[in-house]
Amino acid sequence: MSLLRRPIIYLANHPSGRLLPWVIAVMAYLAALGLAGVVTLDQSVANWRAALSHTVTVQITAGEESARNTQRDAVVKLLKNTPGIDSALPMTKSEVKGLLEPWLGTGNVIDDLPIPLLIDVTLSRDQDVDLAALGKKIAAVAPDAELDDHGNWLQRFIDLAENMKLIAEGIVTLVGLATVAIVIFATRAGMAIHHDTIEILHLIGAKDSFIASQFQRHFLRLGLKGGLIGVGIALLSLLGISRLSFGLEDAFIPRLGFSVTLVVVLLILPVLASFLTMITARQTVTSALSRMV
Repeated sequence: MSLLRRPIIYLANHPSGRLLPWVIAVMAYLAALGLAGVVTLDQSVANWRAALSHTVTVQITAGEESARNTQRDAVVKLLKNTPGIDSALPMTKSEVKGLLEPWLGTGNVIDDLPIPLLIDVTLSRDQDVDLAALGKKIAAVAPDAELDDHGNWLQRFIDLAENMKLIAEGIVTLVGLATVAIVIFATRAGMAIHHDTIEILHLIGAKDSFIASQFQRHFLRLGLKGGLIGVGIALLSLLGISRLSFGLEDAFIPRLGFSVTLVVVLLILPVLASFLTMITARQTVTSALSRMV
């Protein structure tokens, strides 16, 4: 029987028609937020890697300012003569203060604070540099200098992001399983209410697939309705979060942006919700009918 024909088993007045769309809406809302988190974290990790994969920093912590300046000049000369390095730019004191202020507070970086000298080094994308060997050369010309490739703390950020992605993916999985369970209960309740009608259809020769189609059409509509409501509310929530996060200066705070990937995920989610409810309802009905005498 075509899904567009008039139904024989009237499920429109069943309580599931009033309650299930809102339950699915809640599930779709949670799933949308979870998937948005996964996409955002995945893009953030990629941005972090791209931003720092070709940059290193040299830190000089000599006590006397004259010694720091001497070592800075020696390190800059070494770096400029090293193949595979595009630039080596010493940072000014005001620039270093600007890096510290988000952590110490504006105005708290006083002049008497022993601030190290920093050299921002950009590596060539066309030629590899042996950072271990470069670190030894820097230590030879500047005993108080240290090469930092950002690897240790960047990996901590990435590990944290990956764990958060796993949690978000787990939440989406649990939401899907909960949705399946709810649809199963709603379908069984509908079959129990219309048990007599189903028996009559069996007696006049209706196939199980025909009876299942009556339920799958009903739950397809409910799933699509709930999915659209949930994703619509999630979209408003994500727009609010994006607006609140706009202007944050920390480059390592994941920013929610409506990328093509996220938009596609949000558009597909109501369709997935509708098909999940439809398939679950059909399988539930088919399984129950196979056990009926």
